[in-house]
Amino acid sequence: MSKVSKLFADAGVDNAELITGVEQLLTTAESQKSDGIPKGRFNEVIAERNNLKADVAELEAKITGLETKLNDSKEKIKAAKAVQDELDEFKNKAFNENKDNWLEKSKVFDVGEDDKNFAKIEKIKGDFIFKDKPEEYTEQDIAHNLSMLKPYEKIGYFGGTYTPPDIEDDRSKGGSETTTDDPLDAFDG
Repeated sequence: MSKVSKLFADAGVDNAELITGVEQLLTTAESQKSDGIPKGRFNEVIAERNNLKADVAELEAKITGLETKLNDSKEKIKAAKAVQDELDEFKNKAFNENKDNWLEKSKVFDVGEDDKNFAKIEKIKGDFIFKDKPEEYTEQDIAHNLSMLKPYEKIGYFGGTYTPPDIEDDRSKGGSETTTDDPLDAFDG
């Protein structure tokens, strides 16, 4: 502090009160400094750093949690994909079986004009979907065709050109109903 007094003496200032005030200000400023940084600012920086460290720790915990969820989700997706693959395989197998079934049954529609059932088959042929190549059939086409064919099979519409499957219902057990030799005669108009 003697430097301040010397500076004022060299400048020709003789005011003791002014010199004391300046010395007190310098003493206060020096006491607030730590390595050249004001103590208040130093404390602010330390508090900010501590807050940022806490934020980083919190974010790292969230990242760890999210990584765990991501791994769990990947496992679930993998399991779901395996189930989906199995389901797709099952659907493809069922579709191919239905398509083969339809292709076999659709042969009943391949009759010549000289066949006794030609006119009857031509009447219903428009209700079905026919494709040039078997691979052109869609799942909906096959389902439509098989569902449309089922009632005709039940009533024996195709007569001798097609053998319907055995039907176990009340109508097929017989009774007092009169039947004709050719079931197609029932549809003659």
